[in-house]
This record gives sequence, structure tokens and C-alpha cells, in this order.
Amino acid sequence: MKQRSRVLSSREYAHVLRTMPIACVDLVVSHRAQFLLVRRRNRPAKGKWWFPGGRILKLETIIRAARRKLKEETGIQGGVFGSVLTVKETIFSDSEFGTTTHSVNVVVPVHLKKLPKRIMTPSGFHALIRLGQVI
Repeated sequence: MKQRSRVLSSREYAHVLRTMPIACVDLVVSHRAQFLLVRRRNRPAKGKWWFPGGRILKLETIIRAARRKLKEETGIQGGVFGSVLTVKETIFSDSEFGTTTHSVNVVVPVHLKKLPKRIMTPSGFHALIRLGQVI
């Protein structure tokens, strides 16, 4: 029997944040030795430059989550998705619900053969950086 995942209500998600880590995917999007960063629009780390990514939904594979988050956060469809690079964790002292945020992040590389003419991010801000460049 196949289950369907559903989005948690704000109340349910706040409870999850208080009690356990969140499974996330972070995308290292590259094109010709440049890497894509987006400016976060929500807490935690609001206003900071970050890799595109976010929560993995129940019954969603890592690569499917990576494809979904790339489209949601940049408007980019496609790219060559590689194998998992590493797994990291982040712990923030805040969240949109006034509690700490602990996430376990699966890092996936995405190579873009061609850069789209327009990158659509929810915050409206993105940057292409080279290794060693400070923004």
C-alpha cells in the first residue's frame, strides 16, 4: 500500500522542531567553476547566503527532493545530479517557531551544463561565486 506524504501544519512542524532533527538536502550547484548561493528569506539564518535546499518529505528519495528543491528555490529544472557528497548537520539557536533548529543535511552536487538566462529565487537574490571568493 502506497502512502502519500502531506505537509505538516505549523503546529505539527513546531512540535517536530522541538523534538527531533529535520532531514534536509543541500545542493552544491555548479557551472564552469562557479557555485550558486541563495539568500535565505526565512529563519533560521534569515538573510544569510546559503546553498539551495530544504526538507526531504516522507517517501521522497534524496534525488527527487534535490530536483524539487532546485526547482522551488531557483526555478531551474534539470542539471546533472551526482551521488551524495557528504552528510553534515546544522544547529541554529532560532527558527520561525521560536525554538532551536537541528537539521541533518545530505549534500548533493548538481552540475549545470548551461546556465539559465534567469534564476528565480524566493528571496529574489542569488550569487554565482568562484572558490575563494568572499561575498
